[in-house]
Amino acid sequence: MDLLEKYKAYYAVRAKRYAGNSNYKHTFEAEQRLSEAMQSCSSLEEFRERIGNLNEQCALALIKDQYLMELAHFQKHHENIRVKEAERVLAETDSCNGVQDAMKLVGRISSEVSTMISMDESHADTFLGNLHVMEHYLIFSNAEVPDQYKHLVQENAEQKRNALIETMVNAENNNNAWQQHWTLHPDVCFEQRHFRHCPISAEHLHELRLLYKTLVNR
Repeated sequence: MDLLEKYKAYYAVRAKRYAGNSNYKHTFEAEQRLSEAMQSCSSLEEFRERIGNLNEQCALALIKDQYLMELAHFQKHHENIRVKEAERVLAETDSCNGVQDAMKLVGRISSEVSTMISMDESHADTFLGNLHVMEHYLIFSNAEVPDQYKHLVQENAEQKRNALIETMVNAENNNNAWQQHWTLHPDVCFEQRHFRHCPISAEHLHELRLLYKTLVNR
């Protein structure tokens, strides 16, 4: 087999590996166009003239297919924030002039959405991550003890309340450096992407949310 035939076999196999795979529809079509250009050549020099930007189109198609899979996955699991990267990349990929342009696009969007994800996760980290502190507050504030110990348990309850406030203030101060006017919203934790990780019932979590808002004056 001469070198030209080896190249033809190589590009045919490249296209064939995506054939019949619905997850890589665009990649297969782009690879097929590249293979057809190779198969039509009678010399390698001729392929140099015909290839044009077909290689670039294969790379862009692969980016599109991978983000389409990511889009479907995050939509399935109601990840309303994480899905934004796929949504935004897919909305702009077709306007890219080549791979380098696409890589810059992906890098920029990925960085922006990563910040959004961190800000979103902070609601859960700050509220759900302190459920045990609220449970301790309830234990101390409702404890039935002899009169001489009541001031001690109330002091402990107040310490837990102050700990909740301090954690919230620290989170808001830190996150404002990344997103201006970021404010903790415990209600976000009832959205499925967060609530599915919660080990308690919605009814009990609602009770704790109301208590939390009262304790931190929000």
